[in-house]
Amino acid sequence: MSDAAKPTEGSKGELSYHYWHGKGGGNAPVPEPKKLTEEEKAELERQAASNGASAWNAAGTFEERNATSWAKGRLGELVKGLEGLAGGDVSVLDLNSCEGEANIFLVRGKKRCGFDFELQLAWKAVPSPGAIEIRGHCKVLGFCSDDPEDMEVVPEIGHKQADRAADEAAAMKQVKAALTPALGKVLAQLLDELKAK
Repeated sequence: MSDAAKPTEGSKGELSYHYWHGKGGGNAPVPEPKKLTEEEKAELERQAASNGASAWNAAGTFEERNATSWAKGRLGELVKGLEGLAGGDVSVLDLNSCEGEANIFLVRGKKRCGFDFELQLAWKAVPSPGAIEIRGHCKVLGFCSDDPEDMEVVPEIGHKQADRAADEAAAMKQVKAALTPALGKVLAQLLDELKAK
């Protein structure tokens, strides 16, 4: 490389950003905004509605909608309806907590939905005929639309008493056995309803 072709110290080379920036954009005309007619506007809105996209995203490239508050409310309704499980001996009393999120994604015109929650439920069970009702709470880990098989139900007794340890153990086993398939159905129903939104 000759001394004449070498960039001087502190100067920008021929291929630097400033070189191209200063050369201009050629003879291309500057785009001008065009107001849509009512017919064009209606057509764009119809296209957007057909693929679930917002009016501003008529091409349906990518859009994310937060459905967490709806999903938490609906999940509370579905879970409270779990009564009379295991032959009437296990019932869910309440949804104590629900942490996580639910989203609806629109990717290249296709709708994709998903959620991932961790729940805490209050339950009651009668482990055997004539036994005293036992209450407790249950953690539901991995309540997720992606891997429903990974859902884990972990029941716990509210107030343990030594004189009814056998009944408490039986109740926890009964609750886990009853809630696992029931919550699997709730998960599937919630996902179907989220897809329909």
